[in-house]
Amino acid sequence: MSETPPAFNEEDFFGEEEQEQEISLEGFDRLCEQCFELRADVQKDEALLKAKKQELQNLQQEILHVMRKHKKQNYSCEKGTLYQIETTSVSLPQGEEKKKFFEFLKGKGVFEDVVHMNSRTFNKFYKDEREIALENGDVHWSMPGVGEETITHKIGMRGPKK
Repeated sequence: MSETPPAFNEEDFFGEEEQEQEISLEGFDRLCEQCFELRADVQKDEALLKAKKQELQNLQQEILHVMRKHKKQNYSCEKGTLYQIETTSVSLPQGEEKKKFFEFLKGKGVFEDVVHMNSRTFNKFYKDEREIALENGDVHWSMPGVGEETITHKIGMRGPKK
């Protein structure tokens, strides 16, 4: 059982010496300036990181294109291994389609268990239901209210083996 953390105690946090030291208005002004300068540095770093992430995504898309063209599932080089990842997903039903989906859940007797599921859980539920249908020979199965599957391709990366 976890204990409730103690209430904030200024003396414990700052120590007795710091409580007694007063900061001048000029010192406080400098402290505020440092805060704004650091925030500006962080914003520059975030913009640089965003640009690098976009460049990485562009390179990965180019690599994916070449790998698919040459029918390569993975490729190893000195720096590591790149491999294709294919994911399928469906979107949570909306509007009238949602009503059809809810009726389907009620018919299966699982409405209360799954009505508040998030996207990841919903996709797992969908795939499990699809698998059951395929095992039963129903190759034309579809879940009421749910649209077509979306297939996404991307590149995964692993560093070199040690």
